[in-house]
Amino acid sequence: MDEPPTFRGEIAFTYRSLRSHLREYLSRPFPIIACAVAVFGVLWTIGEATIQFTDANPRGVSSYLLLVGASIVASLAWTIYEYVHHVPDGFENVFPAAQRIAHLQRPLWEFRLAKSLLAQRLAPYERELRDMESGRYFVIAEKPESLQAYIRWAGARNENLFSMLDVAKELILNDFPASLQSTDTESADPKRILDAVERLGRFYGETVAFERASRAVMPSDDFKELHQLQFGWSDSIRDGVRQLFQFLQRMCECDPHGDNHIKFEIVFDEPDNVSRYCDELDRLGSNVHALEQNW
Repeated sequence: MDEPPTFRGEIAFTYRSLRSHLREYLSRPFPIIACAVAVFGVLWTIGEATIQFTDANPRGVSSYLLLVGASIVASLAWTIYEYVHHVPDGFENVFPAAQRIAHLQRPLWEFRLAKSLLAQRLAPYERELRDMESGRYFVIAEKPESLQAYIRWAGARNENLFSMLDVAKELILNDFPASLQSTDTESADPKRILDAVERLGRFYGETVAFERASRAVMPSDDFKELHQLQFGWSDSIRDGVRQLFQFLQRMCECDPHGDNHIKFEIVFDEPDNVSRYCDELDRLGSNVHALEQNW
């Protein structure tokens, strides 16, 4: 937490052109033909039924040509709709908007995709955090067997917090930006972006579990204030993840045809109430024997 970590790199903006989509769409003609034949069969059946039950008198070849034309138009419309809404491999469980971004890959798609996926992945954890902070989330708590057991728990918690910071730096400053990078010769891989978001989401979930664990411990009355001062200590690390949204938004606002220079820092601030925690710890430390007897 002493040095504000930063990421530096060059990113080329890539996208799939209309010609590329048209080439892929036409590379599979069988669905288009099959759909046209099916539509023609339906229209022909309806037309024949209409002739049988009414006095309609179709105009020979022109009527069939009209059916063929309508079948082709309907087939193109349906298969284009299906192509636009195609779900890339691995994206079956994400929002439709993210599926279309990953498939169509319009300019700045990498950052819009990462932003959409990250918002979906973190939303349940954010709701759980809000419920915990507002007292709307119940956690079964147990009291440690002794004061020494509680001290060991608190010490392990502090060590875990620093380990959490190391993982956050690796994921946020290396893994996540690397997944977004496109070059002049190779575009970013949507699946790689999804994997990076999944890893970051799992990590974010563990930080929430870290907060949940603090509420699962019930100290003695003498240590209640000290214990509550630890609530939210992992929030500074989660805030580093939240800052990614600001970075992604800045990237989404870039001119894909311009020369962009973006400077953005991911800063992990010191947790709240650390100084108050140390003062309270010093106060309690002067009377450890009596506190152990009252545990």
